[in-house]
Amino acid sequence: MKYYISPSLMCMDIMKTAEQLQVLNQKADMLHVDVMDGHYVKNLALSAAFVAQIRPYTTLPVDVHLMVENPADFIGPLIEAGADSFSVHAEVISREAFRIIHTLRDAGKKVGSCSTRPRPLRR
Repeated sequence: MKYYISPSLMCMDIMKTAEQLQVLNQKADMLHVDVMDGHYVKNLALSAAFVAQIRPYTTLPVDVHLMVENPADFIGPLIEAGADSFSVHAEVISREAFRIIHTLRDAGKKVGSCSTRPRPLRR
């Protein structure tokens, strides 16, 4: 089994972003960006603007974890900003699952689902 290192940029020192990206470019396999809207979760975190600002400084894939109530509102700007893969919460995607998945796949992006609550797996 291969393990990948994907540090969360939400935890970095924003005042040392360029310096820390230089280190991560040498050590990480991808970069993890948590996008939070203050509604689905109480925190506010990174955005499409942040992804666009770091993109010129890294060739690593950018993996976005959408912790937002309306993921469809965030996907277009994040694709344009240069995000490579997306994790969307099952609890909020159900109404638009097929549209969101097709939008991401049509843009050549990877997509996965995640959950904040324990959910039984069905075959």
